[in-house]
Amino acid sequence: MNIGLNITSITDLKFPLIVLCFVVALGSYFLCHSKKDWAYLATAMGLTMVSDFFLVVRHSYTIGVFVFCFVHMAYILRVGGCAKRIVTTVLCGLPILFLTIIFSVDTIFYFAAVYAALFIQNLILHYRYRRQNGPNSRIMLYGLVLFALCDICVLLYNLPRFVPPLANIALIQDIADRTGIWIWIFYAPSQVLLSISVVRGKLMSCGSNCNCE
Repeated sequence: MNIGLNITSITDLKFPLIVLCFVVALGSYFLCHSKKDWAYLATAMGLTMVSDFFLVVRHSYTIGVFVFCFVHMAYILRVGGCAKRIVTTVLCGLPILFLTIIFSVDTIFYFAAVYAALFIQNLILHYRYRRQNGPNSRIMLYGLVLFALCDICVLLYNLPRFVPPLANIALIQDIADRTGIWIWIFYAPSQVLLSISVVRGKLMSCGSNCNCE
């Protein structure tokens, strides 16, 4: 009896799962305590769906990472992050963009750098607010932690591809081969947690008290 995983069938379920999470996020409108909080979540989940369409369905990775940058912008603003910091992060990454153009390197490296910087801001902000709004803040933080673990697996999985010399190192290639399945093991539950993160309360937003120093 063959009890192995059918990789094709698993791949076919990836994008529908993200669409379902988006639908759940939309439906949480009727259970949330803050319509503004819900609007940020729905925007982030909608952009996640668009990004995964390009990543999973179209395999247009540069566009997918580009759209994912806006996902983290929405989550940062949701928890009261400062828009000025977001703009600064994007501008600070411009030297990387210029280098990719000059040396004819894939611009995905620029978007990946901006994405990583935004994600780190996102995690720091949500860690700070994890105890201020009970279960809601913690659900959001848990979702982001799983999301981060997923991205670490993505990095390890793609190292041999983006740094070809590493593909000749057996240990690196073995790690890359083994992390592929873990990407969605972390990613799927992260999106489920994020999609329900407005149901049990509302996130603390510093609003006019946002510290942009």
